[in-house]
Amino acid sequence: MRARAMELNIPAIHGVGESLIYFVDRHDEFSIYDIDFRAIPTVDPHPPALGGLHFFGLVQYIDSDRTADWVEFYSQVFGFAPLPDSKRFGILPKGLLLESPCRTFYLQLIEPDDVARFAPAEEHLQRIGFGTPDVLGTVGDPAEARRRVPRLREGPCERARRPHDRVAGKRDVRARARRRRGRCGAAMIFDDFGMDTASLAGSLESKLAAVRQAGFSQVMISASDVVGHPSGVDAGVRAVRESGLIVTGLEALRDFEGLDGRMHAYKVDVAKSMLEVCGQLGGRLLLVEASTSTHADADAERIARDLRMLAILAIPMGIRIAYKGHGVEPHHQGFRGARAISCSAPTARTSAWPSTPST
Repeated sequence: MRARAMELNIPAIHGVGESLIYFVDRHDEFSIYDIDFRAIPTVDPHPPALGGLHFFGLVQYIDSDRTADWVEFYSQVFGFAPLPDSKRFGILPKGLLLESPCRTFYLQLIEPDDVARFAPAEEHLQRIGFGTPDVLGTVGDPAEARRRVPRLREGPCERARRPHDRVAGKRDVRARARRRRGRCGAAMIFDDFGMDTASLAGSLESKLAAVRQAGFSQVMISASDVVGHPSGVDAGVRAVRESGLIVTGLEALRDFEGLDGRMHAYKVDVAKSMLEVCGQLGGRLLLVEASTSTHADADAERIARDLRMLAILAIPMGIRIAYKGHGVEPHHQGFRGARAISCSAPTARTSAWPSTPST
């Protein structure tokens, strides 16, 4: 949901049981958020914990082979650290446990079992754990305990869902192309190749039709085709989704790295918007072109740090970052320079993109 006129844009995430967790800044006694969050006069704002009851941890179900991504995200953003397998808590001896910096809160990351690796599913927070030094004393009468405990809906939480469905072998390009053979209606399908809408002329709909008629099943979407759609972004996203083509990614975020102050903040906002559009399209890659801005710092470590930050922002969406060098910018030349920068950013979510002309 987007904030409308005279409304606050309050960040929130979908929690366990479809609960909503809002992030409210309170650096001072009074905050602008007090407009929408008002205390109930008859309720104690700081009630004592029942029997020492406290939040203990969360269980998060994640995709196959995504443990390393989420470990990096939680360690960089919140300072969590993995625990050895010999140290376990809770009733599910699965996955990987992460410990908070205060060592009182834990996250459990669980990948699907081998038999369910390709079953339709979404990453979500599945369970919330409470701790207490006296379980029986805290619970007391079962009926009274049920009255005190908040009722949460069972099953996976309904978060901001990606518009695409999870299907078997979705990460295998060849498997995805084979699933689209009958839908594309062309005599030939180039399973390992795709086209780029930036290399075609005309409307977005005509570009998508041309890609299909040429026999391709995959397409790289130019952000300008979606953002600049005459009927709006939602119409552009809908046109891509209804085309039946597999979206390999979204391009291109330009002049992002090496900036300071307000220019950096502005580019971060642009990057977040592009990541959101990429997710709506069902893409799994955002292409970043090497900066040509005269305001950008050419220091390789600075560039790598900005790319790493962008990759961490993309982790919750399951999107990878590709970095494309080219021969006109002064900082580094071509694919080798981009690869060196990508390798200096120690994250599995960033890779170099071949510097080839779009023809």
